[in-house]
Amino acid sequence: MHNSLIILTPLYNDWASLKILIKNIKKLNLEKKIILFIINDNSKKNSQILFKKDKSIIKIIIINLKENCGSQRAIAIGLNYIKIQKYNSPVIIIDSDGEDNPNLIKKMLEYSKKYKDYIITINRTFRTENFLIKILYELNILFTILLTNKFIRFGNYSLIPNKILSKMNVSRDFWFSYPSAISNNYNNIKRIFSKKQKRYSGKSQMNYYQLIYHSLRIISTFKKKIFFNTLVYLTLIILFFMNNKTIIVISLTFFFLINIFFFYLYKFILRSEPNNYLGKIKNTKII
Repeated sequence: MHNSLIILTPLYNDWASLKILIKNIKKLNLEKKIILFIINDNSKKNSQILFKKDKSIIKIIIINLKENCGSQRAIAIGLNYIKIQKYNSPVIIIDSDGEDNPNLIKKMLEYSKKYKDYIITINRTFRTENFLIKILYELNILFTILLTNKFIRFGNYSLIPNKILSKMNVSRDFWFSYPSAISNNYNNIKRIFSKKQKRYSGKSQMNYYQLIYHSLRIISTFKKKIFFNTLVYLTLIILFFMNNKTIIVISLTFFFLINIFFFYLYKFILRSEPNNYLGKIKNTKII
């Protein structure tokens, strides 16, 4: 559709926040006509969206999934659906809870005009969680850089030009994590840095276990780079401490354990990947 924009948001139960997001998107008064895709990740709460077509959001499409897949996989399913439908529109992915500032959509569109063949990502600077979460997040950034050589500070909030999406292979890496899939497969990435916002309502459903697991899923996508980088570190340690058998044994043990761990984590996650992502869709509803 000419002069249109697709906004895709994964959602689980948080319909109240979605209503606020829709209002805030309407306030932007974008020149582009918006088609809003809601990937309903098998919410237990029924949707109650009262929506009337207007000059900004011309259509809402709710894709209901058969089971709860998690936001990363919901995004992969949604992107597959949009790609197959062959919409001639850029896609902006945004979380519905308010932590992604919708006011940045205009800036993303401006960047996209200047950098036509680039994926635009919103990278978080300051976070609003408690002190421990902030520390864990920064340690995760450092750990990821050391193991993968990748600086991944963005989440889902991003813009994918239609030209890139039409050629995108939305599988495998996307089943693990959206940020790692983008970082692993695309070099043309333009970063915008912005403070993380507070949620519209309620509390985050992300706990410490989910945060750590999500981080490990991101890193496991780069299992080949993990092997190469840890091998380099091991070689340097052996060269510098060749007379210290204790350090060498500890380093060798660490090398084998970390590579075995991420290899089996990769295989474990891969077991749940469906042959057909669209087979996870229960039905679609157009409002």
